[in-house]
Amino acid sequence: MEKAFLRLVAEDIQAKFGKDISDIAIVFNNKRPITYLKKHLVDVFGQAIWSPQFFTIQEFFALSSKKVQATQLTQFFYLFELHNDLLEKEGKEPETLEEFYPIAEIILSDFGQLDYDLVPIDQIYMELFDTTEIDITFQHFTEEQQVFIKQFWKSFSMKGHTAVQQRFLALWKRLPILYKSFKEKLKTENQTNFPTLYRDLAEGRGENQGFINQFKKVIFVGFNALSKAEAGLFKQWQEEDKAVFYFDVDAHYLDDKIQEAGLFLRRNLFQTGLVNALGEAPNIIGNRDIDVNLYQTSGKNSEAKLLHDILLNTGGIDFKNETAAILLADESLLVPLLQSLPQMDINITTGYPLIQSPIYGLFDLWCEVQLYISHQKKEKFPYQLLETFLSHPLTKISKKQKQQIQKESSEKQLFEVSIAEIDVSSSVLPNFFKPIKNSAELIPTMVRMIEDLVQSISLEGTTKVIESNLLIETKKVLNQLHLGFDKLGHLSISFQIGLIKKALAPINSAIEGDQLYGLQIMG
Repeated sequence: MEKAFLRLVAEDIQAKFGKDISDIAIVFNNKRPITYLKKHLVDVFGQAIWSPQFFTIQEFFALSSKKVQATQLTQFFYLFELHNDLLEKEGKEPETLEEFYPIAEIILSDFGQLDYDLVPIDQIYMELFDTTEIDITFQHFTEEQQVFIKQFWKSFSMKGHTAVQQRFLALWKRLPILYKSFKEKLKTENQTNFPTLYRDLAEGRGENQGFINQFKKVIFVGFNALSKAEAGLFKQWQEEDKAVFYFDVDAHYLDDKIQEAGLFLRRNLFQTGLVNALGEAPNIIGNRDIDVNLYQTSGKNSEAKLLHDILLNTGGIDFKNETAAILLADESLLVPLLQSLPQMDINITTGYPLIQSPIYGLFDLWCEVQLYISHQKKEKFPYQLLETFLSHPLTKISKKQKQQIQKESSEKQLFEVSIAEIDVSSSVLPNFFKPIKNSAELIPTMVRMIEDLVQSISLEGTTKVIESNLLIETKKVLNQLHLGFDKLGHLSISFQIGLIKKALAPINSAIEGDQLYGLQIMG
């Protein structure tokens, strides 16, 4: 049986460095493999040793600066203020947050990508109307890319630009200035972000350019797609004999240029010139002989349900001493999957997303209610919203009060309910249907709801770790939003709700079991 990649890495580390590995740094692209390599190192050495230091790539690069990492929301508010300053200098009206938000995320993403790939800022945003200038400036682009750029700018080279085209060109001219102002703002606030760290290090102006020298050797394990900044730094550190690289490759997809799986690895090894410490790529996939079972189901949820029987019938796997994995191509199936699994230890690497939890459903319901009663100033709203509240597991309204409300609504055949007549006093959220006084009260009211829910969960006496973690993370994000909103004056309830939903969407709670044994669920 072939050895696992990380087992080979552990054996090679022992062969190269012996027991003296305490001042070595081992860097991964994410945290998950660290546990596995630690186990393999223990097995290989077979005795107590001083452990090397483990980092994710971002944790490792963060060692080069003492500045605070600016959150995504903080960067957004900086960008908004700076953009309006530029508009004022141009003699134009400032944009509202509602107007600017749709493009702010794109601008921040573009700034980050330009930094990671070390693109000259002035060059990428310059006006290009003349096709000859395009040919000269972008001669290193492929023919297809040059044609695309010519077609793009051709629509702006005609006389009599439309208002949209003129606005776009004005923004295009503004972006290099905005980029520089944004970087200055981060510097003034003693803050940074990862794209800035990467670019500064790659271009030789990092705050602590020689931070890698604190380690005897840095080992990079399992990397695939590299940004231009990473590739340059890795190559430099290899030439200075400060870094060693372990790539998880197989000849099946590395040697065959048609195989997409080997695209970035071929680039790392043959173009960038990084050396794989494990030597030639083995041809394990091409020589493997294993069974693959296909199961026909009538839908996605049926796939998740089918796994219950499959796992119970896998007599060959000892989940207490071995590990097996479920790969979710569609991560939205996590909840139906968890509901279908037999009783066993699991470890979920993707975490449990807030957006799929009952907590998010409750916040979403409250926001919808507030759009009716606070934003649109209506005295009634659809009965279905009240029924959803009554049926929600976290509201904990008394059975007696729930039945009374449902009975009255049925007798009166209500399609809409009056706010003044709603009484949910027995619920843990008795003020759920109370209108907020003004838009500034939106987030503070949500925070108070979170505090009530946290208290309700703790009073149950059972451990509700996942729900508590989700609520705590949600409160953190809402407080960050509130700080940003305070500086901006009046914002409509509907816009705030839209931004809140965007900010809450990425939140998830880790569900961690034993990563070495049992069932691993991955995205």
